[in-house]
Amino acid sequence: QDSDPLDPFLCGDADLDTCEDCTSGVSDLFNDGPDQDGDGLCDPADLDVDGDGVDDADDSHPLD
Repeated sequence: QDSDPLDPFLCGDADLDTCEDCTSGVSDLFNDGPDQDGDGLCDPADLDVDGDGVDDADDSHPLD
């Protein structure tokens, strides 16, 4: 179900990857937000964006 039918950039998170499924303006489960480390979690909700095993809060280089 669309979480905000009046906003084309908000439609929910059907694939539960922590990214809004309509970030491009249309529902697209395969292109719905950045996932730098390819772990299936979108970067805004990923505690370890670069996937090096160190949480970003404790990582001196959180993006590499």
